[in-house]
Amino acid sequence: MIQFDKDWLAFMRDLFPKGTQIRCSNTKGGVPALSGEMGTVEYIGDSGIFHCTLEDGRTLVAAIDEDCFRVDLQEQAEPSGKELHQALKDRNQNLPECSESHCLQRMAILGVVDSERLPEWAADILFPPLRSILVLPGEAVRAIEVSSLRRSICRQLDAKRLDCAGSCSERESINLYFDSDAQKKGLPFNRCLDGQNYYGPVLINGMHEEARSLTDLEMIGLLQRLNAPEAMREAHKWDTSDRKRGGEATMSGIVELKLYSPLQVDIIDRDRSGPPIPLQAVNREQGGEYLGKIMNAFRELQFQEDARNAFIASEQDWSEICEKIISLTHTVEAFNGTLYGVYTCRSSDVLDPGETDDLKWYCHDQWENGWGEGYACCPCEGGGLGLYIHFWQDDSAPLLTRDKLEAARSMEKEQCLPLVTEVTPDTFWTMLAQAKTACDGNQRAAAYWLTERLLAMGPEQALNFHSIMHGYMDLADKYGLWNAATLIHEDGCYSDGFEDFRAWLIFQGKETYLAALKDPDSLADVPDCVKDDCRFADLPYVGSTAYARLTDRMAHDDIAPADQRKMEIELQKSIVYGPGIEYPYEWSEVAVYLPRLTAQHLTPEELRACVHRGHLWDHSNPEIQRLRAEMPKKKRTRSRKKKEGDAR
Repeated sequence: MIQFDKDWLAFMRDLFPKGTQIRCSNTKGGVPALSGEMGTVEYIGDSGIFHCTLEDGRTLVAAIDEDCFRVDLQEQAEPSGKELHQALKDRNQNLPECSESHCLQRMAILGVVDSERLPEWAADILFPPLRSILVLPGEAVRAIEVSSLRRSICRQLDAKRLDCAGSCSERESINLYFDSDAQKKGLPFNRCLDGQNYYGPVLINGMHEEARSLTDLEMIGLLQRLNAPEAMREAHKWDTSDRKRGGEATMSGIVELKLYSPLQVDIIDRDRSGPPIPLQAVNREQGGEYLGKIMNAFRELQFQEDARNAFIASEQDWSEICEKIISLTHTVEAFNGTLYGVYTCRSSDVLDPGETDDLKWYCHDQWENGWGEGYACCPCEGGGLGLYIHFWQDDSAPLLTRDKLEAARSMEKEQCLPLVTEVTPDTFWTMLAQAKTACDGNQRAAAYWLTERLLAMGPEQALNFHSIMHGYMDLADKYGLWNAATLIHEDGCYSDGFEDFRAWLIFQGKETYLAALKDPDSLADVPDCVKDDCRFADLPYVGSTAYARLTDRMAHDDIAPADQRKMEIELQKSIVYGPGIEYPYEWSEVAVYLPRLTAQHLTPEELRACVHRGHLWDHSNPEIQRLRAEMPKKKRTRSRKKKEGDAR
């Protein structure tokens, strides 16, 4: 008979208070307690003996480990004594380190109850969260904490029925759980482990009875078996005492920093006709199928990359980036259904922010030289021909740590931004606002963000975006606004610069754009006009870039001039042009037309110097001549009175 210590005894009395129902399951010591007869608990003695009353009035006295009764706790409420419960839960977090007696007492309680009908509070104590491995189809594995209780694993895998396979490590105490209906549900292929194919998500943890976490050695062995050594190491949680700020310390003391950047993939499905298509443009169901095949191909390529790194490691000199760097390698991982190029930097110490920026610059520079680019064949398991893929890194894509990547994802979920599925003049502005928010105003990241969204929306919407963007650009092509851009840029504003300025103005949002066309001097109220460069060279090409990826055609070739003119007429309905915006003003007239911007960007002395330099515009241009001749005379007279520069 098991002897219970005072903590477990107190827990049992909380778990099985007076009145707890029991059902007899055996005959004990010659007492004719028929199997199936019901009864209730009266009390539990100091030695752990249960004293129960049966339905016919007889008494049953039995130890919990004598296998003569079972209890059902489905409706049991949580009692007091939470501090004691937490102490037991803490002891259960690592059972191998507890005494054998502790484990036996816990096992005895598990033996007398139906674990699937335990109340949550009791299950939380008896089945504490364990360090486990979650393996998702086509994605990098990751370490999670989940109870070994079967119902908890079912929730984690979104499964109604579980199968448990044998060990996939040398320790027979490790179980691998998966959805037994995965193939019937059409879930994508996941991994081949120990010669067996698995579909859908898979969870690996310690034995159900032992309820213990995976040890470090078991984790390492599993990483190797799961065919993705680099990706799997990310799943391993080292002791928090080994962590260093700005990176994660390995067991050898080397600091490891991982940077993630979205991977671009174009696909040729050899079983379907048509041009290459971006992975972002594939529907979700088919995308999941493709993702599994692509990740399998990357695993094969990774073996070659690992071999290459092994030979060149001693030859590589990283001192041009930082003396601390020991190695820099790249792999591919899937995160939330998106493929990422992962750049793992191992260094002798934590990189400071400047050194990290240098590392990112180096990665971007290498992308331009083809680093992270390649081609692969993804065979089909059945009779199909499979896929060809072309993959590369976009040098305009962000390069983030895992923490920042997850934070960005969380922020998108928290903001609950409306999903734009069709690009119209209204949703065009919505997309710009979302890009600006998601990328914290970073123009390069915003252009990338918009391109990714348009790739997912398809060629028609990419073409709409291009048409609307260039419609607003053309409608803002006014000399009065050009005068404002010249003041803001300060170093001059030629035609290319004015195009970039108009794109920047559009990126500021609909209200700012319309206000500037009504009165260009209103830009003095826009804070970014002072601190920013006020150029956005990439924005005009977002739509055409996405359209070219999707169709292999140029957007401007596929928009008829009549259709573009029709779009501009529609867009112009919301625009109110301010008086005089169509005229080109000379330096001697600018202070009258744009008094606040002039005062904001030029001193009186600087304005006089500009006037002294001569004409701002090319007066040999017929259009300039015509517009100057059409300018109201009083405007020109007033501006002559101010030509000495006392504009303020």
